[in-house]
Amino acid sequence: MRIKLILFFLMAFSYTFAQTKPTLQYVVTEKNPGISFALSALIPGAGEMYNDQVGLGLAIFFGDAAIIGGGYAVYSQYNSSSVYHNDFNLGVATFLMTTGVVIDVAQLVYAPLYSRHLNSKNGFNATSMNLKLKGSQLALSYNF
Repeated sequence: MRIKLILFFLMAFSYTFAQTKPTLQYVVTEKNPGISFALSALIPGAGEMYNDQVGLGLAIFFGDAAIIGGGYAVYSQYNSSSVYHNDFNLGVATFLMTTGVVIDVAQLVYAPLYSRHLNSKNGFNATSMNLKLKGSQLALSYNF
């Protein structure tokens, strides 16, 4: 009798859990381009992470740190030792640091633009962002 009772509860218990299926919900929220820009300005790649592009954000963060860190390492060797004090090492250091700065500027522009893209794709009110070339200056303005 005990075994039948235990089997009955096991079958009832397993049937109950067989009927429930876990559901995953992804809540779509509006992304603020200003927050995305500010995060990117503080920490490279953080604006992309805010836009749910975590892989890209981590790649930018670690890639930028490696490139600028490598440029700084080559430059410090250039300054500290007469053996490494040549134009090639100075050129490598300048190239690496310039590449890091270009990546920083590119992700500063990309993160807010992608925020706007996500907002328009998900049906939120779009904010306006203007990128204008005035003479020799590039102007970037946001309207929220």
